[in-house]
Amino acid sequence: MCGRYVITEEMFEEYERIVRDFDPLMYRFLPRDIFPSVSAPVIRAEGNDLAGRNMIFGFTGFEKGKLLINARRETVTEKITYKDSLKQRRCAIPAASFYEWNLQKQKAVFTLPEKNVMYLAGIWRGEEDGNHFVILTGAANAFAAPVHDRMPLILNREEIADWIMNDSHTGMYLNKEIGEVNYRMDSEQMSLF
Repeated sequence: MCGRYVITEEMFEEYERIVRDFDPLMYRFLPRDIFPSVSAPVIRAEGNDLAGRNMIFGFTGFEKGKLLINARRETVTEKITYKDSLKQRRCAIPAASFYEWNLQKQKAVFTLPEKNVMYLAGIWRGEEDGNHFVILTGAANAFAAPVHDRMPLILNREEIADWIMNDSHTGMYLNKEIGEVNYRMDSEQMSLF
């Protein structure tokens, strides 16, 4: 779950209030689908401040050409691929929505009630071609379960700095209950060709 999400110009108004120092994006390309291997805005710590940086979606995997895009929050503390990033490089990924396909290959678009931006918990690391991030996922709650068995760990705006900078609260966030999400079925179907 959570291999695709959308960024929009409207969400950047809030993003710019959270981070004063950020890498510019080309606004003429918004709204924009974000999928593995593309660059997207991420909020991370720089010293004692939050900064917005563009990073590549997905850690380079062990198999050539394969990207790791999600880390399971149930096992992220145990996996050598993610353990160091979880301890030292947590981040938040702003998104207007995320989407997934159900078993009938119908697209479900997830949003938060009455909000135009959500923050997905993530971790990042440096690689040869730049900084990369993955999104933390867990078992789907009752709102998302009709579509998929997993969903991203969603943070409230007020939780961003604590998630990123407060090492002693990491476990609390990994066990966080996710609140209500809305979804609508889109007419777009996943192509098999």
